[in-house]
Amino acid sequence: MKYYAGIGSRQTPGNILKVMKDIAFYLSLDNYVLRSGAASGADSAFEEGCDKIFGEKEIYLPSPRFNNSLSELYIITEAARDLAKYFHPGYELLNEYAKLLLARNSYQVLGKDLQTPSQFVICWTEDGTDGLNIKTSKSSGATGQAIRIAEYYKIPVHNLRRQEVLKYWVEWLKETEKYYELRFQKIK
Repeated sequence: MKYYAGIGSRQTPGNILKVMKDIAFYLSLDNYVLRSGAASGADSAFEEGCDKIFGEKEIYLPSPRFNNSLSELYIITEAARDLAKYFHPGYELLNEYAKLLLARNSYQVLGKDLQTPSQFVICWTEDGTDGLNIKTSKSSGATGQAIRIAEYYKIPVHNLRRQEVLKYWVEWLKETEKYYELRFQKIK
């Protein structure tokens, strides 16, 4: 199985949400499994793109019916809480629900067993962080937690806020669309 985390800010701009939907659609065609978290904005865009072709997805929730999601992946283990605590600098200052939100990010990056890493993370944050060239900050939001985990596990982060990353994925979409157009023409 091939997994990726499709996540990001609730304030992701509309043009980027469209790119996220398209990326999720074509990654689903290529048998990638989406891992996300049912939040408004980026998470919902990735899920919508995946759902266009009934692609496989793992939607991790902090509680049942979060944001009206029907996903049954809402059990937060102590191991996920421990990861959240390890990677968040102000963990002890957070309320219980915020801790659950951070713990579910562990699953988005590392899978249900916390031992099956996503191959990469695609996201959008206000600060454009990728965990390497630009470190996470307050404007990374909760997505910063997933990015810190990805950085630790050496999982590439593609933040669409960075122009060179956005350009790469837009070009990838153009090439992928051409490939599938040709493929479907041959089938007809």
